[in-house]
Amino acid sequence: SSRDPYSIIRDPADTDSVSWMIENRDNTDISQYNLMLLINRCTTLRALRDLGRAPSSEEDLALYGLDSASDPVRVSITIKDKGVYTYLIGSQYGTENQYYFMDASSSELYLGHQTIGTYFTRTVDEWRDLPTLDVQTGAINYLTIDRKSDDGLTMIYNSDLISGENVWQIISPFLCDTDATKLNTFFESLAAITMSGYVAETAGEDWDKYGFEDYYLRLAMFQAELTEEGEPVIKENYPSQILIVGNPVEGSDDRYAILYSMHDASGKLLESVDLKSLKVYTISSASVNLLRTDAMDIANLSFAMQHIDNMNSIDITIRGQKETIEITRKNKLDDDHNPILDASGENVLLTTFTLNGETLPEASMRAFYAKLISISLAARIQETDPQKYGEEVFSFSLNTTSFITDENGENIPYSVTASFYEMDMNYYMVDYNGYRVCKVKKDYIDDIIQSYYLAKEGELPPLRES
Repeated sequence: SSRDPYSIIRDPADTDSVSWMIENRDNTDISQYNLMLLINRCTTLRALRDLGRAPSSEEDLALYGLDSASDPVRVSITIKDKGVYTYLIGSQYGTENQYYFMDASSSELYLGHQTIGTYFTRTVDEWRDLPTLDVQTGAINYLTIDRKSDDGLTMIYNSDLISGENVWQIISPFLCDTDATKLNTFFESLAAITMSGYVAETAGEDWDKYGFEDYYLRLAMFQAELTEEGEPVIKENYPSQILIVGNPVEGSDDRYAILYSMHDASGKLLESVDLKSLKVYTISSASVNLLRTDAMDIANLSFAMQHIDNMNSIDITIRGQKETIEITRKNKLDDDHNPILDASGENVLLTTFTLNGETLPEASMRAFYAKLISISLAARIQETDPQKYGEEVFSFSLNTTSFITDENGENIPYSVTASFYEMDMNYYMVDYNGYRVCKVKKDYIDDIIQSYYLAKEGELPPLRES
C-alpha cells in the first residue's frame, strides 16, 4: 500500500501456538485478535462474483480502481508448499459495500465481500488496540479537568455533612453537590472514551509540535488523601489515569493525546513519568467536547436543598434588614398527652417558627421554606455579563444542626449561605458559600422576597398536601 507497506508473519518466538506479528514494527499494542481475523480472511478468500478477465487499458482499469493512478493495494499471501498468491484491491462497488479485486497473475477480475476493503487496506496503526479510559469511578475519589482558557472542573467523592453519605461533590469552579443522574451519564460517557488513532511510538522531539507542554486540557483520575491544606495526595495500590490533550491534528477535527498512569503494574506510586517517551494517539472532537463539560451541566442546581428537620434557624436579610427565624420542634401529642407516631414508628414532630419571640404561621412558613430551598442556579457568569455588581438585594443563611471541624479541632455550626446582588434586568449574581461564578433568575428571587412578607402574615398559601 502506498499508505503503509508491511508484512504480517508468524511470530518465530511463539513455539506453542500460531500467533502473528508485523515484521520490523513495534508490536506491543498490535491486536492479535484482529490479525487472526485477517489471516482467516486470507485462508477463506472467495469471490462473490467472477467478472471475467480484467480490461488491459489503464483507462478501463480506472473504472474498478485498479489502474496505476488509483494506486491499488497489493496483497501477497504466501502459503507453505503452494507459493504466493497476489491480488490487487480496487475500489468499492456502488453502495453494496463490496470491493473489486483482481488476481495479479491471471488478471481475473472479481467482486468480493466488504471485508476485503476493511481488512486489506488497513495501515499498521489501524491494527493497534487503542487505549481507553479504563479506570472505574468506583476506584477513584478525585477527578480534575484542567482546561486552557477555562476554570476547569474538580470533583471529590466525599461525605455529605447533612446526610453523612458519600457523594460526588464539585469543589471547583464552585462548591456544589452533583446531580446523580447527570453525573452517571457523564461517567458512562467518560468510560467509553477510546483514543481515535495511533500517531507515534514516542512524543520525543515533537513534544512541542503535539502541544503537550501548553496543553489544551488535562484529565486526572485517582484515589487521594487530602492534606490539612486540602491538597490531594495520590495513594498507592489504587489505579490512576492521566490524559493530556494537545494541539489539533492538521486536516482533522481530532487532537493529539497521551495517556498514562501514576502507578506501576504492582500499584506502587511512581515518583515520575517520562512523558516524552509515551506513545502519542489522537482523540476525537466528540471526546474532547465531553471533557469540556461545564460544572453547571452536572451540578445539583438546587444548591440550598436541605430538609427542614436539619434546621435550627434561618437568617433572612432584605436590603440590609436582617431577621432571624428560630426553628424548634416538639412531639405532637394525642388527647392523653402521648406522643403520636407516624407509619414508620417515629414520633410526629410539631415545628415552630418564631421571630423576635412571636410564633409565625407554620403552614405559610413551610411554604416559604419550600420556595427558598428550591432556588436554582440558572447559568455560569460569562465574559459578556456585567462584571461589576450592584448592592446586595437579598441573602439567607440556613443554619443546620450539623458541624464542621476547623483546623484547631473546634466544631463550627454548618450553614448554607447565599447572597444575591444586582446584575442586570434578568439576573442577580449569587455569592454561594464564597463563590461568585453563577447567576439566578431575578424574578424568582423577587418572588421569594414577596413570599417572605406574605408568610409572616400567614397569607402565603400552604403547601398542597400529598
